[in-house]
Amino acid sequence: MSAEVVAVDAEAMVKEGKELAKIADNIVVKIPMLESGMVAVRRLAAEGIRTNVTLCFSSIQCLIAAKAGASYVSPFIGRRMTSGRKGWR
Repeated sequence: MSAEVVAVDAEAMVKEGKELAKIADNIVVKIPMLESGMVAVRRLAAEGIRTNVTLCFSSIQCLIAAKAGASYVSPFIGRRMTSGRKGWR
């Protein structure tokens, strides 16, 4: 089950993520692919909270998310393709 933070600064994302993770054992906290989001992912992962980084538009962004400690990443391949770009680079 995914639960998404709405904050855009790292401190608030971490606070929201911790609260969302308390809802149930199967919660995965969705964090946007932002610089502050990667800070939040690192901090949440260090506390054992699973995260899913959303809004990934490239393989490099997915790699950054993985290195930050994301449990999952959600690449938006279709959105790239509808904008006239190749699906994945």
